[in-house]
Amino acid sequence: MMRKSLPVFVFAIILVNAVSNVQASTVYETLESLKYMEYLNIVKAAGLDSKFNDSAVTWTVFAANNTGVNATLAPKHLVVSNITSNSTESKDIIEYTLYNHTLLSDDIKTGTTILTAVNGMNLTVVKNTTGIFVNGIMVVTPNITADKSVIYEMDSLLIPPDIKL
Repeated sequence: MMRKSLPVFVFAIILVNAVSNVQASTVYETLESLKYMEYLNIVKAAGLDSKFNDSAVTWTVFAANNTGVNATLAPKHLVVSNITSNSTESKDIIEYTLYNHTLLSDDIKTGTTILTAVNGMNLTVVKNTTGIFVNGIMVVTPNITADKSVIYEMDSLLIPPDIKL
């Protein structure tokens, strides 16, 4: 009987070691794996890629997918390079998409919540039976985890009110 349980015991130890060695992805790695390249181009232009690769950050990131970034810029006849050519503007935009705490969708109360973005400006979050909206933009996918942070996929890029595109 002891002989039969030994392989199971060894397998269990190997499995526990394998699981414990798996590291969570950083915000940058997670966004990269999801192919949010347009948003990440703005992150890089802002000089914030090292912060996005820091596993210690505890952010809520309202990141626009590629379609969302382009949909935000197209009506103004702009492309991502129009933003990335200005590091200050890029930083202002990215910091407006960050909240300095991890906020899962279940933690957001129904109704209106005001959050202060990393750049000090307010974000208006509305949760209702239709979904979650940030400054009127619907969250496509909430609760994408990355290390100690959480990412909300947006179908439009949040632009601070003081930036005129």
